[in-house]
Amino acid sequence: MSDVQKTIDDRQAIYGDYCIAVGLRTTIMDAIKKYHKEIRGKEMEQEDSLFLCDIVNKLCRLAATPSHEDSWEDVAGYSINIKRYYKEKNNANQ
Repeated sequence: MSDVQKTIDDRQAIYGDYCIAVGLRTTIMDAIKKYHKEIRGKEMEQEDSLFLCDIVNKLCRLAATPSHEDSWEDVAGYSINIKRYYKEKNNANQ
């Protein structure tokens, strides 16, 4: 077995089937984008969508394994980096 296949198998054992997770993430992101458009009257910016997709990915993994500490740390790390991105972007636009 290749190292890549072992990694895939290990992740599937922790987080479940990748194809099922893709469907869940797609459904959630579609709902988020639809809600954004209803509230804001326009499509979500690509960067906003990407940031939310990162968080949604981790939330879907946590749905399978809520006690997996590494995923919670990833959510925290993404949140800190996203906050930093927006802060720097806002400062550059002032």
